[in-house]
Amino acid sequence: MKYRKSMYSSLFKIIFVGIFVSFLPFALLYAIPSIIFKHELISGEVAFLFTYFLPLTFVYLVSTNQILDINFYIKRIYYYSLISLTPSLLLIMVGAILLDDVPVLRWVQIFVAVYLFFILVFYIKEELDYRLRGNLFSEKYNLQSSIYQFVAFLSREKSKKVIEQYFVNEIKAILGLKNTALLEYDKVVDSLILVNGDSWDYERELLQTHLSLFFGKNFFGELQTLNTISYLIVAENKKKITVLVLGRKKNFTTFNLDEKEWLKTISYYMNVSYQNLQMIEDLVKELENIRTKENAPSWVLKMLFNIEEKERKRLSIDLHDSALQEQLLLYRKLSGILEKYNFESIAKQELTFINEGLLDVIHEIRETCNDLMPPFLKETGIVGSLENLFKKVQLRTNLVIDFVADRSFIHSISDEITLALYRVVQELMNNAEKHSNASRVSIYLTSEYDHIILKYKDNGEGMAGENASAFNGRLGIYGIRERVRSVNGNIEFGNSKDGSGLRIVIEIPLEKENQIIVGQ
Repeated sequence: MKYRKSMYSSLFKIIFVGIFVSFLPFALLYAIPSIIFKHELISGEVAFLFTYFLPLTFVYLVSTNQILDINFYIKRIYYYSLISLTPSLLLIMVGAILLDDVPVLRWVQIFVAVYLFFILVFYIKEELDYRLRGNLFSEKYNLQSSIYQFVAFLSREKSKKVIEQYFVNEIKAILGLKNTALLEYDKVVDSLILVNGDSWDYERELLQTHLSLFFGKNFFGELQTLNTISYLIVAENKKKITVLVLGRKKNFTTFNLDEKEWLKTISYYMNVSYQNLQMIEDLVKELENIRTKENAPSWVLKMLFNIEEKERKRLSIDLHDSALQEQLLLYRKLSGILEKYNFESIAKQELTFINEGLLDVIHEIRETCNDLMPPFLKETGIVGSLENLFKKVQLRTNLVIDFVADRSFIHSISDEITLALYRVVQELMNNAEKHSNASRVSIYLTSEYDHIILKYKDNGEGMAGENASAFNGRLGIYGIRERVRSVNGNIEFGNSKDGSGLRIVIEIPLEKENQIIVGQ
């Protein structure tokens, strides 16, 4: 209903403007002057030409599928009319002073022509500025392009330190500054610390005094000048101020209006980013508080574990693409040097030892990446992934692992449950290796109708009472229990019937579309 009302309103405005432009010149410049002054400002033929605008208006409305944004053009013409009035009057006044023998009516005609000419010139100028902005105003265009890139960067990046580094570097590069620094002023302890950027000799104490005096009174984003530096407030709360300090420009020029407006805009986006990051941090803390309660909802646990898995994946990728590749490069270079040159036996022995150490580091990083993000988990399913995990555990420990997966088990379960099961077993292996002093572990994986059942047993120290100190915190039963609860599962744990070792039974329900087919 509102859309139709807005559409009809635009139609009526276009028709009204068409009638207005068609008949106003005839009325104001021909009919009225003829009646009052007995002399028209324009001829009847010229006034008649304006009436062609009316049928052209109707042709436009019939032929186009989109309605012209008439409000925009009305406002622009109104604005051009206002700014054209002064130069037109000044030009006519100067002409009237210089030329005495020109009739008043002629000056009125000249004024109308000059006035319309100025309106047209201003309109054409704005259109040309817009179309040629990339060539005429390359610096301003680069500033605008920088805003687009910064916003795109903020949408991808979640690390506060990385965002601050990009923010400082972008401002320093775009404005051509010698020094730039992002500082944080703490009102409670009256301290000013460097968060990111350069450290150079400037009026730091004066800035700190200035911030303390005007705490809560600074206008956000406005560039302030303080002796040899300029600064602006990026973010502010009840206790702290984040301030951007700008040194001198390399070309020793002052900041122009476009640069000041750009600084204000990019600082505003930075402030929004700070607020969003703070909200996320507060939300995660609140969810962590809820998580510590026994009755924490399963959806909270699921969301936190999803966030945790995403961070694991990001860290794994970062390790693989940076540290691992650098170590591989060093290993290959050192191997090439050992093959190419003849060293003394002692030197060669030392270099070979270092080379083997690099290989061990590479292996450790690769294993860490695999632990953070299990490879081929989706492709091999839970059974294949667990078998691969047990092989790795047995290579580095003396644990004897008996793993049995029921033949009726078919891997048609969701990725979420697969990952949860894998993490639970991974945690149990860590506990068996580091805390329980077990030498043998038995794991049985089966299914009963719409449930997955995982049974664990070891011959370690077991549990003392209801809880075991060896299984406290995130690395023990608590973490395992929360992981199981995140997929709406149940867990029972206790000592074995013979009193030795730990026994755990986990049941996880399946959704209908992921239910396991049980063999008959």
